[in-house]
Amino acid sequence: MGASHHPAKFGYKIVRDLHNAGYIVYPINPKAKVVRQVQKLGLPRVWMQPGSESEDAVRFCEENGIAVVHDACTMINKRTWGNE
Repeated sequence: MGASHHPAKFGYKIVRDLHNAGYIVYPINPKAKVVRQVQKLGLPRVWMQPGSESEDAVRFCEENGIAVVHDACTMINKRTWGNE
């Protein structure tokens, strides 16, 4: 979530890195209204890039059983991927 179409932006690089690591990624705008669509699609988890999250969207996920990751950047955390 919080993706971009511009290759120089982190939102673009992060989606590319997650996809290259084998994740299925659905880049969307993380507003509460859109997160409700995630629930309708039955997606079990949502990740929000720092700065793209909203309190309403995080709260909606928590209240509706959707695993939500926020305040964590994959560009930083990817160093530990596969080490767990």
